[in-house]
Amino acid sequence: MPNSLKNELANANLIIVKGDANSRWLLGDRHWNITTSIADIVCYLPAPIVALRTLKSEVAVGLKSEVVEEIAKSDHSWLTNGQWGVIQFVA
Repeated sequence: MPNSLKNELANANLIIVKGDANSRWLLGDRHWNITTSIADIVCYLPAPIVALRTLKSEVAVGLKSEVVEEIAKSDHSWLTNGQWGVIQFVA
């Protein structure tokens, strides 16, 4: 992240990231382990964030393995069909 952008974001009380594509950008569009803490990945941001996202790709983090197993039983394409979403907060 360029220093000029990082310095500007450091003045924010909250960064809001909305949408699947922007959330994937936040995660570097990498296939992390789905249980990896989002806080460990976005630690480069200088302010708290809220990520609002409808899941439309297999790039996802911050989910509990029990939740993933339960949802996968009822909906095999839950990560990509746009029917599920997450709201994630990192202080």
